[in-house]
Amino acid sequence: GTAYGFCSCGSVPGLYLSLINRFSFASGSAETWGNCTLARNTLNATGASSSTHGFILNGYAGAPHNAGVNVIDKFPFASSAGATDFGDLNTQRGAVQCSYNETRAYISGGRQQFQPPHATHSNIQTFLFANNSSNTTHGDLTAPRQWLSSASSKTHGYVMGGANDGGIDKFAFASSGASRMSGDLNGGVSTTRFQFGGSGHSSDTRGYTAGGTTLNAFIDSFSYASDSAAGTSHSNLVKGTYTHAGSTSTT
Repeated sequence: GTAYGFCSCGSVPGLYLSLINRFSFASGSAETWGNCTLARNTLNATGASSSTHGFILNGYAGAPHNAGVNVIDKFPFASSAGATDFGDLNTQRGAVQCSYNETRAYISGGRQQFQPPHATHSNIQTFLFANNSSNTTHGDLTAPRQWLSSASSKTHGYVMGGANDGGIDKFAFASSGASRMSGDLNGGVSTTRFQFGGSGHSSDTRGYTAGGTTLNAFIDSFSYASDSAAGTSHSNLVKGTYTHAGSTSTT
């Protein structure tokens, strides 16, 4: 949150990538920062951050598109040595999102595979950053959701939007299970604005989601303090985009 953002994997036409890149919040200059242990398709993996390491979670690897991944990769912020295998999650899935606090990651929703039967998940799974054998279930979202975005306060995780869903789910890090906040994102469930593929961002007081189908440029935010607070328009991206990655500095 103070110096760099990191972006991992993705794809270009005909090729899945294993690269980890970092970029400076101060200048925007980017550099390669090692590699993941396997290449992962775009649209589908997610990430979390401890104070010292980045974690790359789930996704789809190689061809065909339904090759789901449950591998957790871990890489150090201080070294470009690349990632090591940190263990496995319980489910192979992609189109997921992750909230996290200082000690744990919480992975929500997602789809098991691209090709039929397209099993969409409501499960929330958690693991400790310090222990790769600590995977446990943390309850469920209020409905199965995929291609969603996420935010984190100090005490709660938030899941926003997703395919055909403009709602906001909230769950406590200290106890399992999610509840649906009464307010929707500004796009709402009746529009294509936040159907899927936006990026999630967090401040100390608000969650943000940016972009999404159909190549929109909207940024919405909502308050952590009120369960009835609907998303409000915050500003716009320079260019409409979706299924992109996001990161957050302190400002």
